[in-house]
Amino acid sequence: MKSAKALNEEAKKTFNQLNEFNPTAIKGFTKYIHSAEKDGVLSAKMKQIIMVSVSVAQKCEWCIVYHTKKALDFGATRDELLEACMVTGLLGGGPSMMYSGIVINAIEEFQNN
Repeated sequence: MKSAKALNEEAKKTFNQLNEFNPTAIKGFTKYIHSAEKDGVLSAKMKQIIMVSVSVAQKCEWCIVYHTKKALDFGATRDELLEACMVTGLLGGGPSMMYSGIVINAIEEFQNN
């Protein structure tokens, strides 16, 4: 399994390569991301926790790591993230439970900088 930091760097590299290919599209997508992620009715922290859950359900390792890091940066706790993973497992079953391991590894790696 790749480290959380390596997956996070791969995600950034891919995003940068797509930006080089089509900066107009990525600029629009980035604007949408920033708008959707900011505090609203739901806090930015809660939105990141939800994004971790959706990333686990979608089985996207890069998204899992990226949003776990952002959730931690917004003050999410290990327990909040793992509870969200447990809820994801209700609908996603065993595969979602196994992808939760990436969340656990990312929490450990990012909290032990």
